[in-house]
Amino acid sequence: MRGRTVEVPRGHATRFDLAVGDRLTVTTPDARSGGDLTFPWFDRGITRNVIGYERYGAPPKLPFHVRPGETLHDTDGTAVLLLEENTSLGEIDIMLPGCRRATYADGRAGCRELVAAALGIPVREVTGMASFWENTTATADYYDPFGPKNERPGDSFSVRALRPVSVAVSACPDTRIRTVPGGCLEVTT
Repeated sequence: MRGRTVEVPRGHATRFDLAVGDRLTVTTPDARSGGDLTFPWFDRGITRNVIGYERYGAPPKLPFHVRPGETLHDTDGTAVLLLEENTSLGEIDIMLPGCRRATYADGRAGCRELVAAALGIPVREVTGMASFWENTTATADYYDPFGPKNERPGDSFSVRALRPVSVAVSACPDTRIRTVPGGCLEVTT
């Protein structure tokens, strides 16, 4: 599937199998959708700890976002994906757990169920998510990941596989966060 572009419509997720060195690029062609990226046993806590140490020289500073040049880790602490680029004004958030079916009154699948199905794993094995193109506010009392959306048509980010891995990308099913109808993502491998 290398060199192909796949459309991921709002409320869906797709699996991509990557070899070492493969690049995956997620683009919002019309600026109407964000979503989540994950892989089996992605560990947000270890990822935040490693990034905090690399950025600030010592733990336990735990950043909210991953920036280009930083890595996403699994539960063994192994670096799995390197964020190479993010052209959006929004961040790649590593705090959110991803929405789930219980989030929605109508019972639609959330990103956790969507990526689990795409990866062919139980939802309980979705241990972390990277939510892309979020604009956040943090205070002493709370963390609000849902600031104004300011993606532009063509915004994208790219990750490179540091080991063989299956990655799932979901296009956000929520219509309250991104109120513009429609929306899809384009993923190129």
